[in-house]
Amino acid sequence: MHTESLIRPSASGNDVTAGMPTVCAAFQGSAARHPSRVAVRLPEEGIEWTWDEFAVRVRRAAATLHALGVRHGDAVALLLRNRPEGLLADLAALHLGAAPFSVYATCAPSQVEYIVRDSAARVLISESAFDAALAAVAARCGGLEHVVRLSAGAPELDSVESPGFDFDQRWRAVTPEDLVCLVYTSGTTGPPKGAEITHAGVLASLRGTWRRLPVPERLSVVSFLSLAHMLERCVSLYSAIVLAGTVTCCPGAAELPGALADARPTMLSAPPRVWEKLRARCEALGADPAAFVTEAGLGELEVAGAGAAPVPTRLLEFFQAAGVPLRQGWGMTELSGLGSITTTDPADNRTCGRPIDGLELRIAPDGEVLARGPMVIRGYRNLPQQTAEAIGQDGWLHTGDLGRIDEQRRLTILDRKKELIINSAGQNMSRRTSRPSSRAQPP
Repeated sequence: MHTESLIRPSASGNDVTAGMPTVCAAFQGSAARHPSRVAVRLPEEGIEWTWDEFAVRVRRAAATLHALGVRHGDAVALLLRNRPEGLLADLAALHLGAAPFSVYATCAPSQVEYIVRDSAARVLISESAFDAALAAVAARCGGLEHVVRLSAGAPELDSVESPGFDFDQRWRAVTPEDLVCLVYTSGTTGPPKGAEITHAGVLASLRGTWRRLPVPERLSVVSFLSLAHMLERCVSLYSAIVLAGTVTCCPGAAELPGALADARPTMLSAPPRVWEKLRARCEALGADPAAFVTEAGLGELEVAGAGAAPVPTRLLEFFQAAGVPLRQGWGMTELSGLGSITTTDPADNRTCGRPIDGLELRIAPDGEVLARGPMVIRGYRNLPQQTAEAIGQDGWLHTGDLGRIDEQRRLTILDRKKELIINSAGQNMSRRTSRPSSRAQPP
């Protein structure tokens, strides 16, 4: 193997997860250290919970779920919009040692049914906006024992007594190897697969990522993507927990401009299409980019990321020139978050940057990117064969991406392995383009 095709794990900077064996411990630590700091807010409805108030609500919600039969090792399904109640339900399940998972609001009832069945969830937490899907799922999932419909403030999670319930004993019994969540990946090669993500994996991902980034003194994020997406979980839930940040909930993308202007976040990570819309808005207004950044609520960003799809170089350059420290990241659910991230050096813009600390990368003989480290998922739920195919006995994860590594240890993703065919001349060709494949970043 050529030396440039292998990146060994490295370590640098501070460990933001020190003393945090689980996400539960991180949450309780943040609540104890910063009780009066705002944890979660929804300005449109006047909802604002401090870390102390949030911790009390989680304790009570956990008691309610325990009374409904949720136990260590169970799965709890969530079909909710981006609201404080969704974060509350997620963390209440987590503190019981259960594995919460979110379902995309756009999923058809049949997809929701499949995911609920596969997870073996006995409790589904949702809201009246999804009543049609809930009725279909409840009728067909015999193992589903409770459907909890939440209203504003989630009084439904504070209404059931659980005699003898010891909250502290429950969350302290959670171990690093327990599941922190399930994330159902898109079913491009079949039905959705439930990635089993551990507390240890998420904390390793956060530790490695934040060693590559400036840590804001006061983290403020806007949650607008579904928690069914691992990127959103890392940014709006787990990073906010570890850094005792403030999460402003934004129920939908249409409300995002107003939420950004109100919250003035210090961190924003979003797919390229969101950044493209912001740039288009600036150009439609004929505004000076730097002035637009301030007016749009982006002027206090210390960390800005784009990922989940190839990021045009021109997009990175536009925001960097306007004063936004926009970086490109590469990651996947199977890595519990990010795998690599660029600096704000323009020389990095056509790459996916260097791997996060603690992650080892190499390029296989066929060009596939392989990854190994403590952030790799445990496996796919109920799919031992697919788990073995994805993660070798030596711990190397087959990412399915084709790429290269340069002399500066920077990764560039070229294409997806399963989107390639070999033509009569022996060339790798994309099924989508029918020409020699190249997924270098567009200009």
